[in-house]
Parts: sequence; structure tokens; C-alpha cells
Amino acid sequence: MNKVTKLYKALKEGLIDLNGSHDIHTPYSLVNETLSNIPLNGNILVMFNIEFVISLVYNYNVAPDRITFYSDHINKTRIAEHLGVNKYITTLGTNMKFDVVVGNPPYKQGLWRTLMKQALEISNRYVVMISPDGTIKTSTKYDEMKSLLEEGGIQSVTPCQKFFEDEGVDVITSSEICYYVFDKSKLANQKVFNKTLTKEEQLTLNIISKIKSLAQAYGTLTE
Repeated sequence: MNKVTKLYKALKEGLIDLNGSHDIHTPYSLVNETLSNIPLNGNILVMFNIEFVISLVYNYNVAPDRITFYSDHINKTRIAEHLGVNKYITTLGTNMKFDVVVGNPPYKQGLWRTLMKQALEISNRYVVMISPDGTIKTSTKYDEMKSLLEEGGIQSVTPCQKFFEDEGVDVITSSEICYYVFDKSKLANQKVFNKTLTKEEQLTLNIISKIKSLAQAYGTLTE
């Protein structure tokens, strides 16, 4: 069993004390898939999840001195130190800047929205975050987050609940988990949501489209 497998196994099985911190285990395969979506150049901030640090160092050969770890537990910090990472923060400052920001923030009480916003503010270009997709499925939540998503250069939203289910990781959330990929160099309207619509959602969209077409034809709709 190699070092990566041992560390992930210990984290998943709770063999490392992370009480009092954000301790939801992020599956190995999901970490690697999210990281494969962006160039891992420049300085990288990892928020909370030591699993990303492990994969960056061992699987993607990222030099530890390019990684800053946002730690919320001493044992996470110790693992990062063991991997050669010596840059740590415990709070985010608006003056901080990173080329890449990655993480799987806490989902409780909408905290992930605040952290996603902060990640976009301090990132020079790329952000990859694993979060609930309530902003996409629920129109009111989407309206609330629309400007953040578009101005942040959202590129894709990909469902990833299956990664947690496959590894038996229990995550309590009211909607399916997805990972969001942002590229701030792209125009706001260049966004793609990699999400398969349910039959009900597609039917609703078709009905709305037909109503708009009829209304425009009879001159009763103004944009």
C-alpha cells in the first residue's frame, strides 16, 4: 500500500483525529477528477481539505512550495508539513492572491456560498469547488448566485454525488453534490452546465419556450 493510499484510508476511516474541523472525507477519485480540469500552474491555495494537498504533491508532482494550505486543524497542518508544505493560513484576506484555489468547503447553513465567493475574490484565474448544486436546481437560489457564477467565469457544473456513494461517505445535503469549475479569464457568458435535466425539468423548459414563442407571435410579450 503506497503513501497516498495509506493517507486516504486513514482519513476516510477517521484514524486521524480531526474533531472540531471540517472533516468530511473527499474521495480520492473525485479529488483527482476535479484537479484534472484545470492547469495546476502558479501558486495554489487548498481550502480545508488535506486530500487535495496529498494528490497535488504525490499524483500531480506539484512542488510543495507552490501550495498554501488553509488549515482548520493542527493534525491537517502536520500532514501538510510532512508533505513539505510550509505555507499556512487560518483566515482569508482580500489582499491575498492565488492562481488556483481548490476545495470542498462545509455545506452547512450556506457557508459554501460565502467561501466560494471568497475563493473567486482571491483567485487570479482558476477555482474548483465541490458544493451542493442548489443554485442550479432551485430558481430562487440560482437568482441569488447568478451574478457570482457568471462574473466568476463559470465553465462547468458536474454532478459528483456518485463518488461519495461509491466510497460509502455519508454526506448530508438537501441537493446533489457537484463540482464547479471557474476560469476568470473567460467571458461571463461562456458557461456550460454539465447537468442532465430530469424529464420534468426538460418538460418545464419546453412549455416555457412554447409560451414565449406564442406570446411573441401575438405581440403580447416584451423582453
